[in-house]
Amino acid sequence: MNYDDIVNKHEQYKKNIYRWKYYYDSYFGGADYQQGGYLRKYLAEENDGFNEYAKRLSSTPLDNHCRSVVDTYTSFIWRQTPQREFGSLSENPALALFLKDADLEGRSFDAVMREATTLANVYGHVLLMLDKPASEAATLAEELAEGIRPYLVVITPDNIVDWEWERQRNGRYQISMLKIKEYEDEEKCVYRVWERDIVTVYEVDEDSSEYKVIEQYENQMGHIPASFLYGQRSHERGIGISQIADIADVQKAIYNELSELEQVIRISNHPTLVMTEGVDASAGAGSVIVIEDTDTDPSLKPYMLQPSSQSIGSIIESVGTKIDMIDRMANLSSMRSKSNATASGISLKIERELLNVKLAQIADNLEICEEHIFAHFGHFYDVDYDGVIDYPDNFDMTDVYTELDFLLKASAAPVSSAQY
Repeated sequence: MNYDDIVNKHEQYKKNIYRWKYYYDSYFGGADYQQGGYLRKYLAEENDGFNEYAKRLSSTPLDNHCRSVVDTYTSFIWRQTPQREFGSLSENPALALFLKDADLEGRSFDAVMREATTLANVYGHVLLMLDKPASEAATLAEELAEGIRPYLVVITPDNIVDWEWERQRNGRYQISMLKIKEYEDEEKCVYRVWERDIVTVYEVDEDSSEYKVIEQYENQMGHIPASFLYGQRSHERGIGISQIADIADVQKAIYNELSELEQVIRISNHPTLVMTEGVDASAGAGSVIVIEDTDTDPSLKPYMLQPSSQSIGSIIESVGTKIDMIDRMANLSSMRSKSNATASGISLKIERELLNVKLAQIADNLEICEEHIFAHFGHFYDVDYDGVIDYPDNFDMTDVYTELDFLLKASAAPVSSAQY
């Protein structure tokens, strides 16, 4: 590769990178969200009001619905542990170590996949890369004694800068090139480029347009051991659809309205004192205004300027409406709604069915991804994976206490029909 090839980025990457950052900030919130510029600036703040804008940022809370929705989905998916049968891999001693510590940082395979589930729902997709350090050991026992075995890395879309797909003779598509940004600072950027036969690590200085190869080794697998985990699949291969794509926009609108609410409350509770320069006065409870003991033009006498607080109710109502919108988008109204109105049994059942289908699709994507991961794992040891991964297919939550109460009331009803 030359310099232009190394720094080149996929068109889908350039198209989606800012949206991915927006999803990340919307889920994690905190300082990242404050610094993202999602709070609209007033006219005065556009010109030279940075200090005022910073004050408004610090006083505006974020009601993080994106985190609530994604974490709810993840909790449903991982409420039950998936069932895994590894077939011909079962006797491999490296597998037990991998399941116990999948990322070489002490996290189990379930813990890594749980994190990947959350990130895939936030970004739309993540890449799970299985790698294994080179070894000169003669036997598997010697490799394991040295701590050499496959490990898993979760890579988010903002670090997958370029990729290529190739159609196989059997019709299946396979990744033929994958470029991952591993490190970046003001001075350099490090890219790891995976190809079928070789892996190369480049260090690039974009200021001087220079690069150097810092590592290169053979890809003994003959293919790239990467698996995509999708939140939702899209028509574009390698690109997923975020579960919070629309929810993040409504959350941003609520964020701005909460800022307006804080401004209205603060300004209406603390009226502005209007006076001429020679008046000795201060605002606040118990303050005294002293003016000259002469005839003063009535239009120049001090007075209080107090904006109306009537808009507070309309802002709160608007925020509540938007929260209801989020609940409908996420199919979580029956669990998150604070309304006193009782929804019909049919509407609740339909919404739970919609949520059940959404969660089942996420679970299916996890099954497919795990099958690919263990197929790559088997290739490291020349074993064909023939196991089965089974995630729960039904996530319906029955309210046992409500049903029991209903049955007790029904049994006490004065109905003599045997059919009833």
